[in-house]
Amino acid sequence: MVFAEPNYIARALFTPNDPYFKYQWDLDNPVYGGIHTKAAWDTGSGSGVTVAIVDTGIAYENYTNPANGKKYYQAPDLASTCFAQGYDYIENDTHPNDDNSHGTHVAGTVAQSTNNGVGVAGVAFSSCLMPVKVLDKNGSGSYAAVAAGIWFAADNGARVINLSLGGSASSQALLDAVAYAYNKGVTIIAAAGNDGVNQVSYPAAYDNYVIAVGATRYDETLSYYSNYGPSLDIVAPGGDTSLDQNGDGYVDGVLQNTFNPNTKNTGSFGYWFFQGTSMAAPHIAGIAALVIANGNATTPDKVRVALQETAEDKGVTGRDDVYGYGLVNAFTVLNWTAGPPDTGSPVITGATGNITGTTAELVTISATITDNVGVDNSTVYYTPINGTETAIAMTKEPDPSNVWKADTPVASNKIGTIIYYIKAKDAAGNEARDPSTGSYNITITDNDPPVANAGPDKSVIVNETVTLDGSGSTDNIGITNYSWDFKSDGIVDAATAVATSTYSALGTYIATLTVSDVAGNIASDTAAITVTEIPVEMTVFSDSFEVGEWNGLWTEDSQNDWFRSSQRAVDGTRSAEVDGRANDARLISIPIDLQGRSNARIEFSWLIESGLDTGEYLIFEVSTDGGTTWVEKSRLRGNVDPENVWHSPSFELSGLVNLRLRFKAKMSSSDEDANVDLVKVTAW
Repeated sequence: MVFAEPNYIARALFTPNDPYFKYQWDLDNPVYGGIHTKAAWDTGSGSGVTVAIVDTGIAYENYTNPANGKKYYQAPDLASTCFAQGYDYIENDTHPNDDNSHGTHVAGTVAQSTNNGVGVAGVAFSSCLMPVKVLDKNGSGSYAAVAAGIWFAADNGARVINLSLGGSASSQALLDAVAYAYNKGVTIIAAAGNDGVNQVSYPAAYDNYVIAVGATRYDETLSYYSNYGPSLDIVAPGGDTSLDQNGDGYVDGVLQNTFNPNTKNTGSFGYWFFQGTSMAAPHIAGIAALVIANGNATTPDKVRVALQETAEDKGVTGRDDVYGYGLVNAFTVLNWTAGPPDTGSPVITGATGNITGTTAELVTISATITDNVGVDNSTVYYTPINGTETAIAMTKEPDPSNVWKADTPVASNKIGTIIYYIKAKDAAGNEARDPSTGSYNITITDNDPPVANAGPDKSVIVNETVTLDGSGSTDNIGITNYSWDFKSDGIVDAATAVATSTYSALGTYIATLTVSDVAGNIASDTAAITVTEIPVEMTVFSDSFEVGEWNGLWTEDSQNDWFRSSQRAVDGTRSAEVDGRANDARLISIPIDLQGRSNARIEFSWLIESGLDTGEYLIFEVSTDGGTTWVEKSRLRGNVDPENVWHSPSFELSGLVNLRLRFKAKMSSSDEDANVDLVKVTAW
């Protein structure tokens, strides 16, 4: 028999003798493969590359802090690991020891001492670790500290920076730091975040400089907590400690050597299963160290391309917002070979320039964007009306379409012109702008009419001034003109929001309010004005204190010595009572509407108890100028006027425009009191 077939190459698969390596499903497993480290280790283990762990520090040395006597210890399974000099930006010293446990766990995934017969293995175990402490014992730290740590790592020989940290807000200092490190040739890896939302954290979201890493579980699906979205680049094992999918008797976290995370006892070491995008990121950092040491990708851009082009595609075909370019594979990335340099910039066509939108809506901007290799990201830069330039990421429509879209939130409730342009970039960093100079326009118009509100219907008497208030009218941009027609006869009587009028004849009149906005949209509303004769005599104010505390008709001064009492009454069961240590305690009526009348009769009943002493009193006063001045009309005096009996005075006033009533009392003991009841004002 004669046959022909490829002459395949057989490889020895290095398996470390670390006893717990069998529980590191993330590095290698027989079902899904993990990140395939055993095959990768036959090519290299990261020698000569320094990886900065910018985190809570690393348990890398035995050290006693002379300032506070606090002791730190080296993690047993880091005894053979190479360390470069780092820095502590929390204590501001050169001993960046871990007092949280997070940084030590992260560091172990990158370069745990491996094949030493102890514990577990690390991805790039021959690389050196640089501990840079920017997070405190609680796992938190300022952006300023993180930025300083990145600058330190870039200036002191790190080729890879791992950032298993993040925040929800952008920062210029943080952006400047990652840009500086990137421009010095440092590959920067950052965790996407653990909020389970469609937006990666910062600094992972700085697309131009940072590789954003999401987390998968044992079955290589996205972990429930992992952030995702347009800025996600790649995924790696982050674990899920709520499951045991591989049936090994342990939760499916990422296993590494660190001290007890619950007690923070820096001498209490063990092997702990952690989960998070913090655990996923150091897998990528370790693989970056492998490829840099191997020489097949040595710049940040080439490391990114190597990772993206060799990742195991997950989800929909091609890059997607759930898995990025897919799940990292250490073996295939080490065998990646760069193709011819990509010098072609993306091509942007069909931008929806000079379009029209309306206020209070999203305007969709779209364009067809192509590239000889592939478009990595695109962004719309737009300037809202009377605003500053804003950037918003575009998203790609499902394959095979090359259409990218973004919704610009122009709902600024302003009309005018918004300008915008589009930038697109490929994986090699080639960039294009459309238009190459200048901008496109979006013309925003207003199709939302105002809502006119003429106020409630009113009833007035002949020749009484009536106020018409249209200030309750609304518009999404703002009302520019008010127009009142008091009798709906087509005559504009006033051009203000609030206007007054009088009617000299009986009847019902329809007052029409018309409003318009800056776009010329108009709306109208009406109010009915009923004009009646003046009755000969009518009650305009009456209170027997039977309903509620003052029933909206009275106010007190700050002494609060007046209250509704059921002790005695002339009418019904209640009266107003004052007692206690009252020093001219006042009960004051609201302004009384005389309804166009100028004469008034005031009647009430009042009583003082026999407990009042000489010099103590109950006084009645009136004000005819809105409460500015008061005139005493009557007084009941203790030990002078008849006590324990009701008195019913009556007063008539003329020539009135304003009227208010006031009672005030002076007494010195809680067993002294006075009452007022059945207050009535009749006007004509």
